[in-house]
Amino acid sequence: METKCGNRVYVQWHITEQCGNNCRHCYSKGKRILCETSLLDFKAMLLDIVSLGNRWGRSVQITLIGGDPLLHPNFLDFVDIINEYKNTRIIIAGNPETLTPKVIERLIPKIYAFQVSVDGIGEIHDWFRYQGSYKKTIAKIKEATKMGLRMHCMTTVSDKNVDQLEEIMLAVYRAGVSLWAFARYVPPVGSPTELDWQKYQQALARVEKAHKPFELAGYGPQKKDPLWYPFKNSEPCLTDNPNRCQIDGCGIGSPTFGILPDNTVMACRRHAGSNLGIWKESGDILRLLVSSSVITQLRKLENIESCKNCKYLYHCRGCRAIAFSVKGNIFDPDPACPILKMKGGINYARD
Repeated sequence: METKCGNRVYVQWHITEQCGNNCRHCYSKGKRILCETSLLDFKAMLLDIVSLGNRWGRSVQITLIGGDPLLHPNFLDFVDIINEYKNTRIIIAGNPETLTPKVIERLIPKIYAFQVSVDGIGEIHDWFRYQGSYKKTIAKIKEATKMGLRMHCMTTVSDKNVDQLEEIMLAVYRAGVSLWAFARYVPPVGSPTELDWQKYQQALARVEKAHKPFELAGYGPQKKDPLWYPFKNSEPCLTDNPNRCQIDGCGIGSPTFGILPDNTVMACRRHAGSNLGIWKESGDILRLLVSSSVITQLRKLENIESCKNCKYLYHCRGCRAIAFSVKGNIFDPDPACPILKMKGGINYARD
């Protein structure tokens, strides 16, 4: 199985799990990694990643994240080091509390965007974090945008905020973000998903309608959730794919991966079963991404239950992290897949 999924190597690099927030839906909650990425290891791993990009003819996008990456003592050093390499792009996913005007000025010429999270309007967002967090986040978006920093926003969708998605979208766009995206919450393995699939489908319909004017104005389309393909029942492009590449959809198995503060490499930070191993020396990134036993299994797309005969196999596959969270099986189907829920209706099967 070969992979495509764009022309970049995408890295979500968790340099620390220190954080001034205590979000209810944090994936590190209760089991934080106490160590932090060292300056020496960062330099060596970055060289590994850039070499990988050059080998595959891809540029590199690195998202520095945490915890709150701004709390790492070498955060600005990391930003400077990445800037030494051509064909690299930096996104920071952090908290508004530590994004001071001084830090904003330092980051403007060096990063592509700064991403914050908004997970509801007013009290709903505050319920996930702390009282007053929503107002502080919106104010920070406005301040940073006015100073010239490109701002992005991410929403984690759950049963608590699924009915507010279009309201969140409008609020953050009005505040000044240039990109808003959302992804479903991944519960711990063996936990119920809680998010009702029909409510989620209804939310997708509302978002699709509400987002069209923004796309006409030049904003990027909503496409982060792989389920957009079956939701829209759009015809996938199945021509010019003789090597069965992952054209779109879930990025697991493609040149996208996460790194934790203890140098653990994961195919997906949210996928509890995607631990590829620990980086120890030069060349480990390539070895882990290409030949680890876990990545070899994850790339067997035709083994994904209920997906192998779907016409969206190379465009969707659902969220593999959520699928795994149900029972701990890497080949389980996405529990919110509308094709499975509406089986017997429209014929979604590939020829």
